[in-house]
Amino acid sequence: VVAAETIGADSLATSVDAGELRTLPGIDSVAKSLGAASPSPHVLAMALERKGNGLVRTWRTEDAAAIDACMKFADDHRVLVEPACGAALSAVYGGTCEALRGLTGDGPVVVEVCGGAIIDRKTLAGYAAQFGLE
Repeated sequence: VVAAETIGADSLATSVDAGELRTLPGIDSVAKSLGAASPSPHVLAMALERKGNGLVRTWRTEDAAAIDACMKFADDHRVLVEPACGAALSAVYGGTCEALRGLTGDGPVVVEVCGGAIIDRKTLAGYAAQFGLE
C-alpha cells in the first residue's frame, strides 16, 4: 500500500515518520475535503506495523501534481475526481513516486479512485489556473 497525501494534508505520513500520532495544525492544501488533521489511531497502528516489511509506504506530493493528475484522469477516463484522489493518481501519472520504486511481483498496480462531491469542471479549471496548468 502506498498512502499518498498532498503536502499540507499529510497527517498519516507525518505520524508514520514520527512513529506516533501527530496532529497537523490545520489542512494547508487544496485537498481539504478528505483531509484529516490526524489519522485514526487504528489506521496509524496498522501502518506502523506494516511499514517495517515494506507493505505500507507513505508518499507526499505537491498540490500542483495532484491537480495535474486530476486533469489527466479526466481526459483519459472522462471522470472528475477531487484533489485528494489526485494525490494517489499523481503517484502513477507523475512518474516521480519513490514509494513505487523497488516493488516486485507480477500483480497489477491498483489506484483507489474516489470521485468527490466538491469537484466540478469550473473548480478544477480554477485549480489548474492557480498552478499554471493547462
